[in-house]
Amino acid sequence: MFLPKALYHLLTNDARVNNIIAGRVFNMEIPEGIDYPAICMWCMVDSSVMALDGNLSKYAQPVWRFDCWSTSGAEVFKLRAAVLNCLQGYHGTVTIDDEELKIYGITFDGGRSVQFKDSADTKVYGWELEMVVAYLEDVSSE
Repeated sequence: MFLPKALYHLLTNDARVNNIIAGRVFNMEIPEGIDYPAICMWCMVDSSVMALDGNLSKYAQPVWRFDCWSTSGAEVFKLRAAVLNCLQGYHGTVTIDDEELKIYGITFDGGRSVQFKDSADTKVYGWELEMVVAYLEDVSSE
């Protein structure tokens, strides 16, 4: 699936986001012992839209969650703002190594703040951001 690569590309190529996280964007889980701040992204709900003929269309609107983490409450708030600035309202084509993905729009769908202590007993602050990503799934292999 090309969508996770495209979302990773958008986040790591955004100056405001990358100045905070230095490329630390992970799919599904953050590895143990990683330095914070970091982002963990994952698909919460994978959904396609039904076409008028009753078949699944290639238009999809999955809900992705972007978990922003830091050992500083102020820094996680800045990271949250940077991720929202980068993704909210984005529409365009992402090209990586001659692969293209047309994103029709990314919309903010909710979020909340959290905190916990990691395995080293360090207080970690987080902000969960849920976003709907509207795009056209790849049909070139059919």
